[in-house]
Amino acid sequence: MAGSCGSCALCCKVMAIPELQKADGEWCKHICANHKGCGIYKDRPPVCRNFLCIWRQNPIMGKHMRPDKCGVVFGMGTSPVIVAAYVDPLRPDAWKKRAVWTFIEQVVMNGDFNVVISVVDPAKPEDALKRIIFYKENNLLMRVDKSFTPPDKDGVNWVIHSPDDNPHVYGGHKC
Repeated sequence: MAGSCGSCALCCKVMAIPELQKADGEWCKHICANHKGCGIYKDRPPVCRNFLCIWRQNPIMGKHMRPDKCGVVFGMGTSPVIVAAYVDPLRPDAWKKRAVWTFIEQVVMNGDFNVVISVVDPAKPEDALKRIIFYKENNLLMRVDKSFTPPDKDGVNWVIHSPDDNPHVYGGHKC
């Protein structure tokens, strides 16, 4: 269902915008009433200007996968092999719902992308920089949980490697 945002503005909530000192998981102060657009649209920062919502670009995703309906905003990450999935903090399990999970699985297993899921829980600020990463290895769907740095000036989070990194096969899925 490629098209316009309509009344969806979930990207304005779930993504960090360093230029505006906006953390992920909180509404942007420039969002207009009833989520009808951006109050600084002409002067919005590059991170907003350059963001491409995958739902808007992908005509096969359907209305049920519009971010405000499914609770997850998908966009390309800072690497051409990463799809970022930003989860609405009011629906932290939205990425586990059947339609969303099926999309994640297809992106990883058929598209050779890694999916990095960001779930920000306002009740657990200490977990704000934790991410769930899904990737394919030997035709298996793998999961690893990682911690990241806060966004740099370009809005990029960097992985913090630790000695106890333990990737594991997720759900026994095998191609």
